[in-house]
Amino acid sequence: MSYTTLVRTLDVLRKEAPRSFKTYHPKPDDADKVNQARAMAFIHLFLKVRFGLGEFAKRHEHICDGSQDGGIDGYFIDTEARTVTLIQSKFRTTEKNFEEKSIDPSELLKMEVGRVSRGDKTDSNGVLFSARILNFQKKISEIRDIALYSWQVVILANIRRINDEQLRRLLDNMEYEVFDFPRTYSELVFPLTTGTSYTPNEITLKINLGKKQQPQLHQDVETGIGVCNVRMLYVPTIEIARCTAKYRNALLRYNPRNYLSLSRNEVNQSIKDTIKNTTKNEFSLRNNGITILAEYSSVTDRTGVTGEGQLIIKDPQIINGGQTATTLAMMIEDPEVGIAAFESKEVLLKIIARPEGRTEEELSAFIESISDATNKQSKIVEADRRSNVPRLLGLQSYFYNNHGLFLERKRGEFRYGLDEKVVLKSELIDRVSMARALTAYAGDPPRARSSQDRIFEEEGFERLLKNLTDADVALAYFSYLALEDESVASVAKLPSHAMRYGRYAMLFAASQLNAGAVVAPDAVAAESRRLAIAVTEKWKGFEDQAKAKVSNAKYSGTKIYFNFDGYYKGATVGDDIRSFSWASA
Repeated sequence: MSYTTLVRTLDVLRKEAPRSFKTYHPKPDDADKVNQARAMAFIHLFLKVRFGLGEFAKRHEHICDGSQDGGIDGYFIDTEARTVTLIQSKFRTTEKNFEEKSIDPSELLKMEVGRVSRGDKTDSNGVLFSARILNFQKKISEIRDIALYSWQVVILANIRRINDEQLRRLLDNMEYEVFDFPRTYSELVFPLTTGTSYTPNEITLKINLGKKQQPQLHQDVETGIGVCNVRMLYVPTIEIARCTAKYRNALLRYNPRNYLSLSRNEVNQSIKDTIKNTTKNEFSLRNNGITILAEYSSVTDRTGVTGEGQLIIKDPQIINGGQTATTLAMMIEDPEVGIAAFESKEVLLKIIARPEGRTEEELSAFIESISDATNKQSKIVEADRRSNVPRLLGLQSYFYNNHGLFLERKRGEFRYGLDEKVVLKSELIDRVSMARALTAYAGDPPRARSSQDRIFEEEGFERLLKNLTDADVALAYFSYLALEDESVASVAKLPSHAMRYGRYAMLFAASQLNAGAVVAPDAVAAESRRLAIAVTEKWKGFEDQAKAKVSNAKYSGTKIYFNFDGYYKGATVGDDIRSFSWASA
């Protein structure tokens, strides 16, 4: 299923090309040309995600694919990181070939990276390179400090039966990186569905030094997980706005909410009004500020510009103040606001250096403690608080890698993918539905019917995830889907109350029927349907037995009436399911 998402992604990228670029817009019934266009879009995908080239025209400039390209399909010159990347891409037109077929060594032999990088104008046969390759060489020749640059080759294809020594020999001993099909799915396609297609390694912000007696506070702070270096300073709101508008969700990986859910919040108007309706720097006093977790930060006043400093933050992540940053980004994109509204207005920025040598679990707990203590702008529901639990992150990867499904940890997380038709609604896993299914499957069907805040309470939710394997989670969720399927419910011709009130109890019964058997990912859907049908076929007998038990007498109003709604919320249903003979019924 991930291949299907890849193809949809490539088609979306093709549509970004102007209609005059006919190569990207072939007739739908011309399969060969459609596949050629997708092969070009595959290179676009890499350039967009790896290097943040959001505009089609900028990406197209870096495409070399064609005759006399020296085996180089694309390139990118990163002047900040001082790297030159050469790309060799091999798109396959079927899922089987894309996931199983390896690139042929002869394709790599075509990469004349040595001749191209050294400035030769012709290939090894003496034929002139294409205009795009010659233009690339011209760009390289104009770099004054090219001796400081490192070169690497990126191969967008599976590589098998070629060892490291052989590969380096084919690539003129250059460093290389391989994006095989798993890396393509997880590191190129998936980030695009969530709006995190380009995560900045570092960001650079201008700061005003003019009237500041002391531009920053900088000190070490002892915390429960070690000493953290903390820097606090005021930063122009326009700088935060531009940065957040560019990177969006990529800056909010550790935040319990994402860009879209933050942008649709009632708090926005208050922040917006303070920017628009004040002419002085009152915003810096009225707003609580933004907290960023980073690898490190650095400030200098040696910029060659009077009154202007520079702040560099490496690997930044907003852990608090996402509402403020998002609102500022929305304003800079709003043509009715204008740049003038930001003039002279600053926001307090607190940068916490990430403690070294800590696990993801420890870091997650540290981040949550800061968020809980400082986030007072708007309510965060329990499901949001659990959104960055490492186990949940692992489950998101599991469902995507094994079933091509998208577990929505944060509200609106896949809105970009949905809007672009890269992700279908039927491929989304609602976090609340999954949590209810897991709670019931693990043995607590009454709790599964309670409020979502209770379902996501920290201790209970994390214990639940810890006690269930990935296979258990998949079986529980797919069994839930099977019980939602009307065709399954109709097999046993159960009364309406059974499915209305008893569905979560049926999930627990399914776990009893499964008896801990491990099911392979490709067999989960079929096995879940089998379990669901088996449970519904036995359910009439289970309810008859439950009604006859003395322990359930309080649910019997009359001889013909039994309060099934109350029973399935009650304390006895779990024990009744455990004691029922499912195998022989």
